[in-house]
Parts: sequence; C-alpha cells; structure tokens
Amino acid sequence: NNNEIIFDVPLTYRITDRVKGEIIQNFQVLPKVTTQLSKKVLLFKDNTPKEVRVNVTSHVEKFNGLVTLKTPVDWSFNPKNYKVKIEKIGETKEYIFNVNPPDGNKTGFFSSLVTEDKKSHIFSLDKIYYPHISKQYLLTPNKTRVSKVDIKSKVKKVAYLKGAGDKIVESLENIGIKVTEFDVENLRLETILPFPTLIVGIRAFNINNDLKFKNKILWDYVKKGGTLIVQYNTSRGLDSSIVAPYPINLSRDRVTDENADVKFLIKDHPILNHPNKISSKDFEGWVQERGLYFPRAWDKKYQAVLSMSDNGEEEKKGSLLVADYGKGKFIYTGLSFFRELPEGVPGAYRLFLNLISYGK
Repeated sequence: NNNEIIFDVPLTYRITDRVKGEIIQNFQVLPKVTTQLSKKVLLFKDNTPKEVRVNVTSHVEKFNGLVTLKTPVDWSFNPKNYKVKIEKIGETKEYIFNVNPPDGNKTGFFSSLVTEDKKSHIFSLDKIYYPHISKQYLLTPNKTRVSKVDIKSKVKKVAYLKGAGDKIVESLENIGIKVTEFDVENLRLETILPFPTLIVGIRAFNINNDLKFKNKILWDYVKKGGTLIVQYNTSRGLDSSIVAPYPINLSRDRVTDENADVKFLIKDHPILNHPNKISSKDFEGWVQERGLYFPRAWDKKYQAVLSMSDNGEEEKKGSLLVADYGKGKFIYTGLSFFRELPEGVPGAYRLFLNLISYGK
C-alpha cells in the first residue's frame, strides 16, 4: 500500500571467540576523549591543600588538547591546565591538580574539562559488561561532590564492628580517623578495650546471629568506660532486647524527607555542643532521608536528643538515644550517617564526630 514503516534496528557487529564462539556486540560511538576524576566525593577537613587526580583516556590516535578543572568560584587550584598529548587509542594519562579549599563549611561540585580547539569534552565513560549481555557504554558528565568541613574530634582512633556493609570506615579515614575493623568472630573484650569508641555497622544484629550471644562483650566494653555507637537495625524478626543494654523497642518509624525540620530536645546536651557546636545548618544538604527504623519506646534511662517528622506525621523522638552505662556511654541512632558521610555532608560529619567524642 506504499505505506512507510519506520522502526529501529540496533547496529551490531560480530566477532568469533575461540572459546565462546560467535559474539554479537553493539556498535558504540564515543567522544574523542573521556575523563575521570579519581574520587566521587572529596572531603577537606581544614584549609590544607589536597591533590585531585584526573585521568584522560583517548579513543582516537594522536589526540592533543588541554585539561583543566571546573570548580566553584571560591575554590582555587594549580596549575590552571595541562597540555594533553596521547598517541594511542585506549591510552590513559593522569594529571594532578593541587586544590586549595575556602574558609568555612562549603559544598559543591568539581568537574574535569578537556578542550580541543573549540571543542569541549566533559564526559566520563563507564563500561558495563556481563557474559549474558552485549557490552554497554555509559557516558555521563564527569563530576565529583566536594565538601570543606570545619570539624573537631577528641578521638583519633576507633574500632568498627562490621555490619551489612557501608562506607563509614572509608569516610572516617578520609578525615584522619584511624579505624580498626572487627568481625563478630574475633570480637574480644581485651581487643576492643584499647579503643575509646566502638561503632557497630548498620544491621549488624540482623545479619550476625552470634551477636545475641556476644552482645555482653559490648555492654562490658561500655561499662568499663567505652563509648558504643549502634547504628540502625531493622525491626522485622529481630528481638529488640539484644541491641542495647537497657530495654529498647525498634519500629519501622522513619523520616523520609531529607529536609525535614529537626528539633533539639536537649539544647545543652554535650552531643550537640562538643567538640562541634551543632545548629540547624548542620542538617542542611542531607540526602535521601533523615533516618530509619527509629525506636518507638525505650527505657527511662535513655535521653532522646532530637525530634523530627515527615510533613503531616507525628513527631518521632527515637532517632538519637543516649544513656550512661557503667563508666561509659551508649548511643543508639537510626540517623542515616551511612548515606550522609559517603556523600560528604558537612553537618553529618560534625554530628558524627560529636558522637564518637561523647564522654571523652
């Protein structure tokens, strides 16, 4: 009927592998060069300059251009650019910039830029490959979140009991805190006593059945003067009595609005004042949520430090509970530090350092 039918057909090519046989791959179109900053998050804890590394990969032969950083106006770096000269396809070269942060608490984004005459190249390349699918190439603007955080800590080393997996350890190490990790299997009182503070990873009580038998080691650690921070555990199928030295009832309470107002229930509490003075500004720039699986009821020996809620819901006071136990301090928190610290949120760092410094 002479009707025109338009449809898409993927452009592919075939190769033969001696082991796998015929392989069909998608045809890819790439820019001449792609760039990659060395880290997704950069954190400056003071005014000390840091090295920022940029990798430039050429997808053509004999590429010539310039590479530089794009930063917020109050940041400075040197040199201003490098000449890029790459001879071979697939070759990568690294360029190092020294970055000076501004005063105060600042957040923003860095990106890398390669120029070639009047053309600009801003993309990073991620390759996704699994045996059962064709190779996928993902091009995205190359940017890194950067934070300058004025922080203080009374503690320089901590112990970390592994949970379900998070980036708290890496985040603390980025600001100069020495972290020693422990598994439940090698948890011994004598090995953790030298540490002023012990942090329990997220959902540790959910995934480690042995903790219900070994939690007394944690309580003894606190009783002898340690500060213990237990991060959130899910309430489903978990006996709440095993996660804290005094009774606590976990729930599914959470605050999903990352911008929800936060009230200070005990304004003069040390956790809100030492060594970092916490204000409402420290709850700006949080990502995804405030916290989750807050306790709904707890023993009167606990103090509830914060209150928050999603719009139209009742106030939730279980996000940060603290109690004295023997000579030490016990803290239970459902605040989403496991999300905020890897994202370089300044206020989350300041508050978390107050937790690990509590009682010290």
